[in-house]
Amino acid sequence: MRGKGKVKRMFLGGNTPKGFISFFDCQHGVNYQKRYIIKGGPGSGKSTFMLSIGKHFLNQGYDVIMYSCATDPESLDAIFIPLVNVMLLDGTNPHAVEPKSPGIIDEIIWLGDFWDGSKLIKVKDEVLKLNVRASKLFNLAFSQLKEASVAFHELEFHLIEGFNKAEYNVALVRIMKNIFEKTEGYNRGKITHGHYFASAISSKGIYNYSADLINPEYKVYAFSGNPGSGVSQAIGRIAGQAMEMGISTEQFHCPMKVGELDLLVFPDIKIAVINTSQVLGDEILLSDSRQIEEHIDFNTFIDHGVTKDFVEDIGRAKNRFRNLIEGAVGFLARASEAHEKAERYYIGAMDFSKMDNKRNKVMEEIYKLDREYK
Repeated sequence: MRGKGKVKRMFLGGNTPKGFISFFDCQHGVNYQKRYIIKGGPGSGKSTFMLSIGKHFLNQGYDVIMYSCATDPESLDAIFIPLVNVMLLDGTNPHAVEPKSPGIIDEIIWLGDFWDGSKLIKVKDEVLKLNVRASKLFNLAFSQLKEASVAFHELEFHLIEGFNKAEYNVALVRIMKNIFEKTEGYNRGKITHGHYFASAISSKGIYNYSADLINPEYKVYAFSGNPGSGVSQAIGRIAGQAMEMGISTEQFHCPMKVGELDLLVFPDIKIAVINTSQVLGDEILLSDSRQIEEHIDFNTFIDHGVTKDFVEDIGRAKNRFRNLIEGAVGFLARASEAHEKAERYYIGAMDFSKMDNKRNKVMEEIYKLDREYK
């Protein structure tokens, strides 16, 4: 019997200045044996259904990736069991997913089969009002994030004049050579490119799993620098080079600037590149057990003399950014409160014993896939 499996946590969706961004269908190259798409109302038990299955297989020695909900990280949006290439996911809004290969790979689990519709009809008006309220509060949160992105852009703009692009490019070429010089001829296997978030702006504040996503045996290139110093762009260029070379990547996007990366992992060659000065939260500290191959401070490519006349402006932009992020978190908390009230009505209408039977059936199917996999 295997020992207990390992768990990794990350996000497949994020609250961003562009609204909710989903990467649920961006796991390129993953060859699923089975994908269970779970649909149902709030409080119908989607997260609990997945969590109980994930915990069961962890205890049986299977590694499990748990994809937390960006708005409430204590809930789950999906789980993935790599050994058998099985995924279970919440296929409802705001990350609606429809089957691509129904009956072959994809199966819809409709939790509406386990509720008493007559009980829900009685509370129809209350639930609809709560849904409208939650939607309004989410939109207000996204408005705050959009304003925060403007303040962050101001911080970047102050450094543009003093940016030494030539020194930056020389350093980046050297780093890329160090990363890729020993990859020629290695056994690549199946190439995959996954897109995720390592951090989230949630109803409970900022969550960040970046440090925990780097395995202790990986070589780590740690980048740091102020907004506008080119850190995220450098990680993006490294990711692009890896994809051209046919190297599998796990790309973790920045919730404030979705087109840029905070973390890049090469699982096949055991290398990670991380922005330790991410937009959200404090400086990320890596544990001493990890091998820091190189730390690059991108602030060295900036002539900070150009900002001396704008110190107060920079301070005001930083304060605006922090206040707007706090405002977004506040609106997300109120939206979650409305959502939780709607959940209670669904919980009261559910027959969870019938759902337990379905969960046990799904676990039996996964075990069968494991035997066929071997």
